Amino acid sequence: MFFRYRNSKTGPFEAWILANKDDLLAGSADYYGTEVSDSTEFYELKYVVSLGITVEITTADIPSVHNGYLRKAIYGYSALTLLSGWWGLPFGPLFTISAVWHNFSNSKKRTIGSYLQYLETGWEAPYDVSISAHRRRILSITARAAAEIVRRRQEGNFAADCGVRISPGDWAGREVSIQFDFPVTDGHDWVDQEAGMLVMIDKRHEPDLARSEIDFADGRFVAHIPGRV
Repeated sequence: MFFRYRNSKTGPFEAWILANKDDLLAGSADYYGTEVSDSTEFYELKYVVSLGITVEITTADIPSVHNGYLRKAIYGYSALTLLSGWWGLPFGPLFTISAVWHNFSNSKKRTIGSYLQYLETGWEAPYDVSISAHRRRILSITARAAAEIVRRRQEGNFAADCGVRISPGDWAGREVSIQFDFPVTDGHDWVDQEAGMLVMIDKRHEPDLARSEIDFADGRFVAHIPGRV
């Protein structure tokens, strides 16, 4: 007889990511003496225990191979598996080999940014999602436009940590569209901190919005771009 058990996504590591979200998205945060960012790669580990029945457990902790303290977990869980996983026949040896291979092959690798998206939305993201790897300042936002964005965020009951997505609207009048979105990226957006908020811009729109200043006038958001009429 055998069982597979996966720890829930509410363990201490997950709680740490959510508690330090702002620092991670702004640059980095301290995790057990090591500076990590949303682009730091982490690994999901497995271990097997056979005591009459064979149980395979997937950890909720995701250690980084870049961190010496956490790297030990790969060897620790694998050693535990080799010592205790074999004895439940016929599944013990199969699960043991599978778990050790999993731990050392990095077969469940992801960045903190990817895991953060999973924790907040339940959606799996590409393993290498990282806001910091796609950070670029494209535009600026006036105080008047920022105040209107804050007003609309409150009126729509959007979370304070939602990002602001800016895209071209009625481009004949230099109007732009403002939407609220999760502050994560799959590599298709440029992301930056502007006027106290995370701003997301599709990379396809960079040529249109580069160096622009977003203002709010006459009930609409408009982009003023130097040198353009």
